[in-house]
Amino acid sequence: MPLRSEPLWLSRDDAHRHPRLQEFKALATARGGVFVLLYLPTSPLRPDVNRIAFKDLAKDAISQLREAAVSERIIDSFRTTVRHSIGPDLGKPG
Repeated sequence: MPLRSEPLWLSRDDAHRHPRLQEFKALATARGGVFVLLYLPTSPLRPDVNRIAFKDLAKDAISQLREAAVSERIIDSFRTTVRHSIGPDLGKPG
């Protein structure tokens, strides 16, 4: 099964909107892989806080993926996807 490197819902253009019910249903019924869902409330008044909170969630997700013994190839794919959304400052933890 090929690695899906693009997310079901994640882009800078869509960052201002809430996920649609159809997108949640697609994620809920997805089988046969590793799935990460990052969801956090945001404020248009504090984009810096939003960015920091998202990076913290992403780092926590990476830690959880490691704890679950997910392959580094999948973790690197997730990290690359996140970097495309928030920039290159999501380091590769050792």
